Amino acid sequence: MRYVIVTTEWCGEHGVSVPEHARKSLDGTKVIFHEAFIAPVMTERDTVQSYEHDSEELRGILSSPEWTEPETQEETA
Repeated sequence: MRYVIVTTEWCGEHGVSVPEHARKSLDGTKVIFHEAFIAPVMTERDTVQSYEHDSEELRGILSSPEWTEPETQEETA
């Protein structure tokens, strides 16, 4: 399974409604989708990076500070 990350602005420009339950970056400007979900609205001009579901690159992105809140001292104690 492949995933893509697009901006919410891109979604609006392509008529894609971002589901409430979709995983978004902490600032809410990016969202991750199954590639097949947005494939029907993609055009030749769209250059969207695609990631394998179990790739180290995707895991790194989703565990980065942009996507994951840092643990607090209380959570680790």
